[in-house]
Amino acid sequence: MTEARPTAGQSSAALATLWVAALAAQAAIWWRAIEWFGQLPSRFPSGFDAAGNPRGWTATSAAAWFALPAIGLVLAAFLVGIAVLLKALVLHRPHLVNVPNKELFLQLSPDARRRSAVEPTQLFLLWTLFALSLLFVWIVEGTALVAVGRIATIPSWPVFIFLGLEMTAVIVYLVAVIGRVKREADAEGVSAARRAPSETRP
Repeated sequence: MTEARPTAGQSSAALATLWVAALAAQAAIWWRAIEWFGQLPSRFPSGFDAAGNPRGWTATSAAAWFALPAIGLVLAAFLVGIAVLLKALVLHRPHLVNVPNKELFLQLSPDARRRSAVEPTQLFLLWTLFALSLLFVWIVEGTALVAVGRIATIPSWPVFIFLGLEMTAVIVYLVAVIGRVKREADAEGVSAARRAPSETRP
């Protein structure tokens, strides 16, 4: 008996949930940055060491303060761009996609390739965007609190939590892709030993 494949509804619901969460986290970065901007003194920390102590200070200006939210927005666009590009590559240039069990992956139909590679990757990228955005919220909040003198240092444990969650997500992502490629191949009755001429690199 083959393992049941995730339905389109399940994948769509998970993607929609992460989209909303990621967009909300991005909005939170700008909300906190805008909220704090009018309360900042003449300077604020420009960076922190591993212990959370300020490494330097910079003069308060809109350009300097909103640089971090802007970087978060650029990273968001980059991650979303990867997801869009990957979908096009999987459907039209699958030999350019680097996935586990690639030889088996190339034997799948376009729809099976989408399910086995695009959907897990989109989930992983949106999760990364969500977690990274929360980290940015914490950095903005911590920087502002240090700037106004409410705290002297910011704790570093959220960074380690983010790194731990991200490494776990990478492992889960790789296992998911490997499992999905295998299940899709079993469902379509293909194997790595059979290579379709249309799927080989020119």
